[in-house]
Amino acid sequence: MRRISLEQFYRTWDGPALQTCPQRPSTFRIFTIQFLPLFTDLVTPDFHPIHPGIFLYYLYGFLEHRQTHTFLYWALPDVTYFPNDWHERVLIRTAAHPRDFLGGISTHTALESLRTHAIQLLHRPSESSP
Repeated sequence: MRRISLEQFYRTWDGPALQTCPQRPSTFRIFTIQFLPLFTDLVTPDFHPIHPGIFLYYLYGFLEHRQTHTFLYWALPDVTYFPNDWHERVLIRTAAHPRDFLGGISTHTALESLRTHAIQLLHRPSESSP
């Protein structure tokens, strides 16, 4: 499948397209197939995506920072519940390892700003620091 730009992706997957996912599960499958390569392009070269997953209409996974080998958890919200602004509600959270779903410090960011905010999050002092 040919990659599309992020702008094309947003135009394709506006509210009405995502609202059909519960009636047509193949729609979400296509969304996922198109999204994951775009996501990889967004976070590279600073991060390496690992363990992407799907739960209902959520996408999630981990990012490993290529220089420090520290981890972040990321998750898109339920795209059928937030069909118009899912890309503005990406959760990122520090993680101790690539299976740490409890994590630490978290924030929400827009998809376009994810890489920048992920780097900032990794450089924030931990909540347990004095």
